[in-house]
Amino acid sequence: MRWRVALLIAMAVLLGAAALFCVAESSTLSSAGQRVYQDVGQNQPTIEQSADASRFFQASSALQVLSTPLAVGSLLAVVGMLMVLAIRWQRLRAPAP
Repeated sequence: MRWRVALLIAMAVLLGAAALFCVAESSTLSSAGQRVYQDVGQNQPTIEQSADASRFFQASSALQVLSTPLAVGSLLAVVGMLMVLAIRWQRLRAPAP
């Protein structure tokens, strides 16, 4: 039963770290996309600049969508770990037959 707890802890940490990475990179890409429009000032952005900004925003949205299931998976791993620990506790506290 110890290996289950260790596995669930590892899953929770890895999924949580992946979700955090996705959120951080999404924020960075969104800022880069906004910077394209701020840097041009009064002039209209070129086609290449608009394409770059659009690509940044699309990648940012994709990472935001990806971060949600990763965060949910991390939370489910934590809940599973707590359930395994609760079952172990009940078995330890149960009267011997």
